[in-house]
Amino acid sequence: MTGAGHPTISRRALLRLSAVLPLAGGASLLQAKEPQITVPSFNTLTDEEEISFGRKVAAEFDAKLPLLGNRLLDDYVNNMVAKLGRASQRPNMDYQAKVINTAEVNAFSILGGHMYVYRGLLHFIQSEAELAAVLGHEIGHVVGHHSANKIMLNVRAKQLYDVVKKNVLLQNEVIRQVIEKLGGPLAILAMMKYQREAEFEADMLGFYEELRCNWNPDGFIEFFDRIGKMTGNPDMLRKLLSDHPPPADRAARIRHEMTEVQMPARLVETSLSFKAMKLGLSALPPLPPEKK
Repeated sequence: MTGAGHPTISRRALLRLSAVLPLAGGASLLQAKEPQITVPSFNTLTDEEEISFGRKVAAEFDAKLPLLGNRLLDDYVNNMVAKLGRASQRPNMDYQAKVINTAEVNAFSILGGHMYVYRGLLHFIQSEAELAAVLGHEIGHVVGHHSANKIMLNVRAKQLYDVVKKNVLLQNEVIRQVIEKLGGPLAILAMMKYQREAEFEADMLGFYEELRCNWNPDGFIEFFDRIGKMTGNPDMLRKLLSDHPPPADRAARIRHEMTEVQMPARLVETSLSFKAMKLGLSALPPLPPEKK
């Protein structure tokens, strides 16, 4: 809801009120153009089914990806993901993250709330607000049902819909077999290439998540600006740049949105936990060489 249904209360007053309310009550008030999500008819997964499906897909990813397995880094990222997830329009999803031990500057999420953060991203970001922007964007894909929509569209195309609906909540091997019929984890990862509007929508959802968590959404702009100016190893950013709209376009939309809301006076840029994460990161062995 916005202030439109309360003509006697100004939008600015509602924004001020949202700043002092707890997340559960204030989240719906702090809006200028926060996207309101609609789910296409071909995606009939309930939240419970999506969470169960996501856990099974995540198990296949975990077995294939070079996970770093560093508790300090995983716990740090997980705490941020949990906080941003609670501030989202789908706070009940199974939000959790793992760090992948490669130099790529990127992150991705899958249905149900699971996400993966590349170690290269943790090296690249310079503030906690930047990391919150990236994680908020990935949570935005979950909130927008983007991953679930892609997978369910492929499930229907391969005539696996009835099999999924009958088995997704069961503890058997059927969904793993469905994942194999979809092409396995790498094919599912390839499905996570979204249209421009889905990427912009995820940015805007992440913007409001970050703002409600009191991180400075200027982290989006700092991240996009540095990506746009970055020189050096292009392989580190190739997938991020190929899968997303131009960084300058994304930064422009965030800048505009920042003029549409009342920004709190004090917003978090970084924290002691962020600095501890960076110290732990610097103590790790060198990154493995990229496979050609």
